[in-house]
Amino acid sequence: MVRGDIGTAIDCNMRINISTATVLQVKYKKPSGAAGVWTGTLTGTESVRFVTILNSIDEAGYWSIQPYIEMATWKGHGRMQQVMVEDHL
Repeated sequence: MVRGDIGTAIDCNMRINISTATVLQVKYKKPSGAAGVWTGTLTGTESVRFVTILNSIDEAGYWSIQPYIEMATWKGHGRMQQVMVEDHL
């Protein structure tokens, strides 16, 4: 992924069936330490997806990405991942 990318899918597999989830989010922490949440969508039955938009990937370096979902019987986080965002030439 490169800083400023638009339309890049970030998929987070929860490894359980989350098709009944009412809240689908991708939490992130930027290299600067700033944190936030993107609204996700269901992909298949186990993954949360966020597709990058203008200014969503605005820093180069290592980002921490973690899915979060809420279902009637369970709320929780998936595995945190480190993603390297490259800079432009």
